[in-house]
Amino acid sequence: MLGCPPDDGSVPPTFPDLGTTPTASTAPPPSITPDPAKEKVRACVLLPSSGSAKDVGAEMRRGMAIAQAEVAAQAWRKRAIEWVEQDTRSTEVGATAAFQRCYTEGFPVIVGPVHPEPVTAILPVAKAHDALLVIPRIGAALPSEWAEQAVAVGPAATSMGTLAAKDSLEGRQITTAAVLHTPGIFGSTVADAFVDRYKAGGGTIVSVTELEEGKPDAWRSTVLEAGTKGARAFFVVGPHAPSEAVASALNDDPLGGAHVWFIDWGMFPTVATAAGEHGYRRAHWINRLSPQGEFAATYVTRYQSQPDYAAGDGYDAILVAANAIEAAPEPTPAALAAAARELKDIKGAFGEGEMTADGERTVSTSASYQVFEVTVEEVTAHWVFSPSER
Repeated sequence: MLGCPPDDGSVPPTFPDLGTTPTASTAPPPSITPDPAKEKVRACVLLPSSGSAKDVGAEMRRGMAIAQAEVAAQAWRKRAIEWVEQDTRSTEVGATAAFQRCYTEGFPVIVGPVHPEPVTAILPVAKAHDALLVIPRIGAALPSEWAEQAVAVGPAATSMGTLAAKDSLEGRQITTAAVLHTPGIFGSTVADAFVDRYKAGGGTIVSVTELEEGKPDAWRSTVLEAGTKGARAFFVVGPHAPSEAVASALNDDPLGGAHVWFIDWGMFPTVATAAGEHGYRRAHWINRLSPQGEFAATYVTRYQSQPDYAAGDGYDAILVAANAIEAAPEPTPAALAAAARELKDIKGAFGEGEMTADGERTVSTSASYQVFEVTVEEVTAHWVFSPSER
């Protein structure tokens, strides 16, 4: 986790126990044979089974396997789906080649890829083709353009900045802010999203400062200096060490009464502890709900471990593809893409949701980012992060 942006999942929103996770089962998912009496639709899945993202691909594959089994068992469906997987090799070139191979072979539905770089590379290619593309997670991807026939489950990481700005301006009526972020594309783009939304809402940005994550004292002095210039809201794009340093300044002059928003990268109990008895109520985190409900229970039973975000994103991506296949009047790429954009009542890994427009993108509402607050669990005295009730 240290030193890496949280584009491959982030810290769960509750921390009753940070002990070791049981080893997951390595048993392969059950084979799924389409019902020969139903109309068959082929869907291609782009997942890394080799390369740097293979572990993320394996976790997403486990979530997908649960959804594929559930879909195959639903007798009410008029269409049966044949799922075929292609290895993206964890690279942009591999993902693009796999997409082209699926498209050339006539697949009207393509699910994937996984990692930010392949997602960034694939979207311009997808825009020139008419297959429905279901992206499990946008994350830290920075596509230059969005394909109209593409939909996504997990939101873009930049949504964290947009939501924090909205919560400051509209939720708490704080109109002066400062931003602190790590170097690199991830830190700057998430910070820029906050600045853009803040200015658009009539707020004033006092300062935007890029800081090395290995120098937490500099983060603390920077937030105090911004406070002397009138900043009352702070947006922090960094891991837990600098986040702790910022939180520790919340009770110092001139930050009495100021609020701070951390991203999922800094969502650790130690950050809440650093904010202290009086400051933790003015600390907020932007994160997603962990996979829950029947999906999480099924996952634990099958794999003997808790699912992470990748498993939930994979599960929901398969449901979106399957429900679009069922809802489309005919299984053509254009009809499938139109059906996917209009899906409602999706009962997925993160709760119930629907596909909705987010600018030019179409994303799932159930997997979106939320504002979390922290409380102390009375029995165990552990910090517990819960969605804000504001």
